[in-house]
Amino acid sequence: MAYVDIIKKFVEEDYKNCTILVTCDNEHKFWHRASNCPDLVWDWENERFMALEPTDEIVDQNQHPMMITTVELAHIQFLTAYADRIDIINFINENYTDEEAQKKALKMLKKTATATMGPNTLRKNLSDPEYRG
Repeated sequence: MAYVDIIKKFVEEDYKNCTILVTCDNEHKFWHRASNCPDLVWDWENERFMALEPTDEIVDQNQHPMMITTVELAHIQFLTAYADRIDIINFINENYTDEEAQKKALKMLKKTATATMGPNTLRKNLSDPEYRG
């Protein structure tokens, strides 16, 4: 599978409901589906994406408040999906075939999610014996 297809599948299928952090060469970072910035514009045919960003202080922000950045897909180093509990459980079930590895991953999810979402949220969703750590 070509890298463009891998990126497209990640963005449009595997994590289509997740916020995605795109890290490119030289640690340039771009957010897709983040609540505080516009989505990236994916141009699959031309193997690039475009980002709308605020300008920095070097230029006159009153005259040029935003800038448009174009990045070739070949410059992407990492794609990170910020997933919810359900997406994580699906990822674990699909990618960890070893039962011991699944238990470790679910135990880590339970600890992490409980610390960030409150004790009752995850307990209710992971009460099924299959997900107990």
